[in-house]
Amino acid sequence: NLRFFMGRQARRQAVTGSSVPLLTSPDRVSAIGAIPPSGAVDYVWTIPAHWTPGTLIFTQVAAVAPTGQGVLSNSVPLLVH
Repeated sequence: NLRFFMGRQARRQAVTGSSVPLLTSPDRVSAIGAIPPSGAVDYVWTIPAHWTPGTLIFTQVAAVAPTGQGVLSNSVPLLVH
């Protein structure tokens, strides 16, 4: 299952059992669900009204196995237009 993190602050927080740290503040967390065999997932999310143009946000994805073990992606900065 995938979890999508969006936050306003970059950070570097070690996560037990993961070689990649948590790289964003988890201001918003969305459960995207299982990855289909195609390996691609489309997900629509809304931007809060207070995130005005020029706002910098950071995103990161966690893939969590049924065993509970997770893997974090690298972080991606996004600029709201």
